[in-house]
Amino acid sequence: MIFRKAASLPLFLLLSACGGGQPIRSQDLSPEARLEELRKAIVLKSDIISAEFVLLDANRSSSVPGASGKSYKIFLKLKATNVRRWTAGKDDWITSFPKDRSWVHDVIRDPALLHEIETAQYSTYYKSEQGYDYTLWADYEKGFLLIRYLQN
Repeated sequence: MIFRKAASLPLFLLLSACGGGQPIRSQDLSPEARLEELRKAIVLKSDIISAEFVLLDANRSSSVPGASGKSYKIFLKLKATNVRRWTAGKDDWITSFPKDRSWVHDVIRDPALLHEIETAQYSTYYKSEQGYDYTLWADYEKGFLLIRYLQN
């Protein structure tokens, strides 16, 4: 799962505008509006059971000249059989290096779900190139995806 950096870069997720400097929080949206906002930010590779996120895109409707940057924090619950659709082609990204998942507390407010997310067994995929960092955590049994994308 890669976000668009350049036309020649293979993509997994396609970015678009999502926020005018103010974060879009899933908790402020209906389930239908959540999926609509998520579709504006990424390409969905399968059906989504549920989604929680905070999407910030300084490029959208910013009144600050030259403002740029994206910060996406996304939790997706999928059918476990669909997780591989999101990680396909990422085998060379897999890492055992621990990546910080503390941002999940900004996204998930339900203590029971937060506990379940924190105790899941993840495969971690990481890619960093000039201008962006992308990390994907995938739990193939529970159908959990955690996505953290930073672009500056």
